[in-house]
Amino acid sequence: PAILDMVRSMILLFALLLPVFSQDFPASHADNCRSSVLNTFSLPPTSYVELNPFLAGTSDIAALQAQLVGGACDPDRDAGAVCVLLPALGSGLSKDLNVEGGFVGITDRGPNQDCGDLCAVDPVKYAEACGKTGKGFPVKDFSPTIAKFTLVGSEMVVSEYLHLKDLAGNPISGISNTPADDVPYAAGCVGEPLPLDPNGLDTEDIHQIPGTSFYAIVDEYSPSIALVHSDGRVFGRYVPESVAPLLASATYPITGNLPDVLKNRRNNRGIENLVVSDDGTYLVALVQSPMGPTSDPDFDNNRVTRAVRMNIVANPAGDADVPLLLEYVGMFMLEASPVEAYYRDTNRPRDMKYSAAYYHGPTSFVALERASSEVKLFLVDFSEATRLDDTQYFDNLELERQTGAGASPMSLGVTPAKKSLIWDSYNMALAGTDNWDGSSKQEGLAVMTEGAVVMMDDNDFGLENSGPVQARIVQLGRSANGITVCGRPAAPAPPQGIPTVDPNAMGMTLVARESLQLTKTPDASAVEVLDFYSPENILMAANSMNGSGDAYSTTSDPVTFVDTIDFEGFIVNSVSVCQMDGRVALALQDQNGGPGQIAITTTAGELVSRFPAGFLPDAVKFSHDCRFVVAACEGEGADVPGSIFVHEFKSNMSFNLPFTPYNALVDRLNEVRVRMLQTGTPEFDFEPEYVAFTADDNFAFITLQENNAIAVVDVNEKVITEIKPIFFKDHSLAGNGLDASDRDNTINIRTYPRLFGMPIPDAIDSYIGKDGRNYFVIANEGDDLGDVEEIQAGNIEADLGRTMHPDLKPLTDDNALLGRLRVSFPMGFNADTNTQEELYAFGARSFSIFGIDGVFVYDSGDILEQITARDYPEIFNAQFPIEDALDETMEDLFDNRSDNKGPEPESLAILKRGNETFVFVGCERSSIIMVFEISDPTNVKFVTSAKNTITNESGRVLFETARTGDADPEGLAVTESILWVGGAVTSTISSYEIQFAGDEVSPTPPPGSGEVPPSGDLIECSNTGTSCSCGMARFENCLIGSGTPGFCTKSVCEGYACLCPTYFDATNPIYVPANASSYNIIEIQYYAQTGDEADGLVPCASVRGGGLTPPE
Repeated sequence: PAILDMVRSMILLFALLLPVFSQDFPASHADNCRSSVLNTFSLPPTSYVELNPFLAGTSDIAALQAQLVGGACDPDRDAGAVCVLLPALGSGLSKDLNVEGGFVGITDRGPNQDCGDLCAVDPVKYAEACGKTGKGFPVKDFSPTIAKFTLVGSEMVVSEYLHLKDLAGNPISGISNTPADDVPYAAGCVGEPLPLDPNGLDTEDIHQIPGTSFYAIVDEYSPSIALVHSDGRVFGRYVPESVAPLLASATYPITGNLPDVLKNRRNNRGIENLVVSDDGTYLVALVQSPMGPTSDPDFDNNRVTRAVRMNIVANPAGDADVPLLLEYVGMFMLEASPVEAYYRDTNRPRDMKYSAAYYHGPTSFVALERASSEVKLFLVDFSEATRLDDTQYFDNLELERQTGAGASPMSLGVTPAKKSLIWDSYNMALAGTDNWDGSSKQEGLAVMTEGAVVMMDDNDFGLENSGPVQARIVQLGRSANGITVCGRPAAPAPPQGIPTVDPNAMGMTLVARESLQLTKTPDASAVEVLDFYSPENILMAANSMNGSGDAYSTTSDPVTFVDTIDFEGFIVNSVSVCQMDGRVALALQDQNGGPGQIAITTTAGELVSRFPAGFLPDAVKFSHDCRFVVAACEGEGADVPGSIFVHEFKSNMSFNLPFTPYNALVDRLNEVRVRMLQTGTPEFDFEPEYVAFTADDNFAFITLQENNAIAVVDVNEKVITEIKPIFFKDHSLAGNGLDASDRDNTINIRTYPRLFGMPIPDAIDSYIGKDGRNYFVIANEGDDLGDVEEIQAGNIEADLGRTMHPDLKPLTDDNALLGRLRVSFPMGFNADTNTQEELYAFGARSFSIFGIDGVFVYDSGDILEQITARDYPEIFNAQFPIEDALDETMEDLFDNRSDNKGPEPESLAILKRGNETFVFVGCERSSIIMVFEISDPTNVKFVTSAKNTITNESGRVLFETARTGDADPEGLAVTESILWVGGAVTSTISSYEIQFAGDEVSPTPPPGSGEVPPSGDLIECSNTGTSCSCGMARFENCLIGSGTPGFCTKSVCEGYACLCPTYFDATNPIYVPANASSYNIIEIQYYAQTGDEADGLVPCASVRGGGLTPPE
């Protein structure tokens, strides 16, 4: 023992002599916005006696020492046993303001055991605990203790222990104060209850008060706040008003000036965390968990966490025994996170705990929130929080009761403190930590820098077989200041060739079905964004031409119009359907340029609600669980701010989130090259475009298209928490080639030096990969700001008076190479030398995949152009003929988009089928839909492609004869069997039957089985039992449209031949498909039902030849 004491003394001396920079705390958050544990420190085995020397020789200590095995904690001890060598110093943590690099920790009340838990561990060994509620105290005389320590190597090196004392210097116990606290028993909950102790403290957080020799400490019992001298004496304890008389016999001063409502804290959930201002003038103390009786279900779902603010003042009376006073200022609240924000579904609202806090600014602090198996850090701003003292909820639990019943605090006139997530221990969460190995019972927190914190756990003195207390230095992924701009990620390596799935194992065929054309007017955008609701077989579409939201039935092929939803003075830009109940969200643009709205309706067009939104709401999206709807409000223009709309249905509250807070981070945004080319400020330059949710629905990712970035929104807290830049694509690398000229009259996909593609993505969608991680897919369309930036590369020298870099000049001088390429002239320019050093083209002509950390794992390189060149060479980089080219064919326009974004991938749809995930990519210009298997985002493979446009007839003829197919497939919606496509340029809705390799096809039955249509030639085609590959088929007494399971039930249709007649009866309305000639249709007659006449059908129209427009 003497040698061990000497070694310890040497270690302590070494620690005190270390320079202050012995521990390196990163000054800023990790560039990739991912957190990591940098160092872990453990407390060496330390006897309880070192904390409380007066315990030496007591029977409690002797009993615990007898449980040691070979002088160490018994590794096989049960979960109810503590260990005398494992003190718990992590109930609170603070910087030691007197020692550079030093810290101060504190224990709680001491080793204790829950009687009910002991009985559950071993009802025989702990038989006396069974049936009791309360706590066993293995060391009943333990005194809560302050520890001063440093972090050295991998150890916590303690320099001093200070047990708490009354004013006379007598140790203060951790025994319960009143009958409202835990009933105290001896070790193992044996015998009768121990006497209550009015001096007892269940200490939690601790902070040194700057400029004084005092600590502020909080306690769970009363609950209370105590002022403790640096020698361990308690100089004052502040408790709820009605609790003070119950503690009148305490041997230190008691003041009852806390709000009496706090005495309603749940058992063991008193005040657990504390903030002391840097100037030592005030403190904030938070109750650990929502209040209210656990026996009353009205309180079960409440998340109200109350906090009190106290001023720290000198005693005007000059009393040496009470030199400092705490003056009550007021009470506010914050809301604990919803259980959905945690990754264990066993959590309940009452399981949310705030266990530590640390000062951040005059009206803000960092709070540690925890639940089962997960810990989070939030920046909390209480500057706008309602002072509860001025409301009807100050002295009662009605706020808790009403929010528990579903009301939001704001709907009750109470504004909570604002929260912004800055750290999460879960590795797959936003701001998550890749190498977290700590317990979820983190109760100590010290914020060291904007990018680093120290956290310490509470090991409960060895209960549940826990090890020694540990402290960890964590580099944050997000700034402790809240909102964060991440670093620009590296571009993924380009693929080589066209990796393709095995067609026999994972092949897919897209079989074109019928097409419904809504107008013969070119580029009318009568169909844009689509969404499908399978329970009602309804397809919703945004109709910009009429400014409406339209509903179509998919029980026929093509789809049939059902109803329209109009909003006077507004244009419907986007739709989204809640897949749980069929509610429809519609993004409404004000026709007069004012702020937009978000409308919620039924699929039948019944208005449910309307909410004000930001300017030009573009894409709108329900979360998967329909708790939220989010809209990207584009703004679009230097004088119109962009924003993000969030509506939470549970609280029925809407928020329009501006980008104004990011104005303070302009330098950082410029550093990571987020594009802001109009005003140079995020508030007006950021233009949200499209929305996708994380799989857990706690965050929305929104493309900021023109800015080449992603905005991340914490929908629970209604905060834009991150801006994630997007890479620039290096077109000098093999696999990243492009055809850059529309004047070379050939396909020339090649690489170029000093040329970069800006993805500038449109659509975004999310999925879970085979590795269980959340990934996002973006369609790298490219968009430009017109005269603000666009120029042809060959005109830069003449028009702008710049010098072209020697590597680029021969290329930009040649219109067959880079001379015609549209680029951004502010990008790549060195003003100091007046040299255009690099070229930045619009769009990456690809789709990309990245993780929630913003790291890109895949980009399709030049595969989209390579597939077009291989499979559709006659329309390579062509666009559908409209405007001045209306009299030309698509083949006439070969190569005409090579200088300007190429195929222009714009839309996405993701299909999960079994273990495979597929993405459908719609190319705006070529109108080709390409399919890729993306289950493993590092091994993406091409599956198939399709298009239904006619390429050798003029646009005018195709529009006039309603045979355009889908040009500009802006809307995609997919099920396992059908892909719906909305063509914006052609105002069409079409569908494809999705056939997978290996799917069973019903054999053709022998003659006579199945009913033959009344007349007409029969064409044999495939039948899967629930769908057919032809436009209409008859099964016994019912008709079935292709791919419409449920029109006839499987039991009726299975096993019958699929027969496609060229003659159709009048059972269903018939629309001529775009490829009607392939059916050899000579004449179609339309019939109408007339009254109750027996024959019932009379001809109402007869059209020969095809090219029909659906009748009203």
